[in-house]
Amino acid sequence: MKSTAKKILPLLMMIPIIFFTYKLSFNANADTPQNENDVWLISSADELKWFSEYINSEHTDASARLTADIDLSSVCSAQSGSWGPIGTADKSYSGTFDGNGYKITGLYIYNNDPSVSYTGFFANNSGTIKNLYLEGTITSEYATIGGITGLNTGTIENCLFTGIINNSSNLPCGGISGYNDNNASIKRCCAFLTNNFNNIKPIAGENIGTIKKCFYNDDIPAESTSKIKSMPKSAFYSGEVCSLLNENQQNAIWHQNIENSDGCSLPVPSERYPSVYKTSVCGSDEVYYSNYDMVHHLFDNDSCTNCGIGRISCIGANLVLTESVDTRFHYQINDPELFKCSFKLNYSVGNDTT
Repeated sequence: MKSTAKKILPLLMMIPIIFFTYKLSFNANADTPQNENDVWLISSADELKWFSEYINSEHTDASARLTADIDLSSVCSAQSGSWGPIGTADKSYSGTFDGNGYKITGLYIYNNDPSVSYTGFFANNSGTIKNLYLEGTITSEYATIGGITGLNTGTIENCLFTGIINNSSNLPCGGISGYNDNNASIKRCCAFLTNNFNNIKPIAGENIGTIKKCFYNDDIPAESTSKIKSMPKSAFYSGEVCSLLNENQQNAIWHQNIENSDGCSLPVPSERYPSVYKTSVCGSDEVYYSNYDMVHHLFDNDSCTNCGIGRISCIGANLVLTESVDTRFHYQINDPELFKCSFKLNYSVGNDTT
């Protein structure tokens, strides 16, 4: 009996050590994002890939929020392989995915598997996807395709997909969702596509649900309606679409850098970008969109052609006048951030400062 007890005791002492070692190994995974109040905080491509795999392994109701712009090219590309969509045909994503106004770029999907029913950044969504800017390339020889999700039975709001979608099948294909099911909704979303538009509809490939206040570039051959409106590319770049997306909203969701960009920026559902104002052109009824809430003047050299107001331009914090001037001048500040704090304008003529 004594001999038996001595053999069992060391085995029992080893059990807690085995479990403890496993727990440390799981928590030390560098790809596991932080969790705050049951929401996964995602800041990298590896963490986003981890989240997709986590959802597809029986955790379909998990929620996530982006905390940084993410380039997916390190985890999916023509060389490294296709993105693995979040959710599957028989396991829909049922949590809340908040893009938080950050951009996901570099999405790459190539599907030639006839057993795949739905594809997109998400394959199947029954939860909520919101505030997401997504750029990528999706090619599929099979499956129902959507830029954001293949199948939507939930809610998609304030999202934009831009890029290329190649559909070589006759299955539904849409810039936001391939199939928008009964009781599903797509609200205040945009599709800005840049390919040959074979068998593609701008927002939903097929829709029996609700679509409200959505826009797409008019290169896509489709019939514009009051709820799904075709707009020229210039309207996306100018701030017009951004302004329309914010109509009848208490707080603006969509923002855009119009003034300090290369002229090709798109609306983003994020307060980290400047606000867009619908203003007017001096002396006319022409509408003008700007990051500044002021009348737009048309300057020829140093004065407005309509009202004659003078223009002074300077770079830096100091403005120095070297001669007497009319005080009716237009001062343009090219950094909207300055309007978020108090500042003072001083000018001097010779040795006299006012």
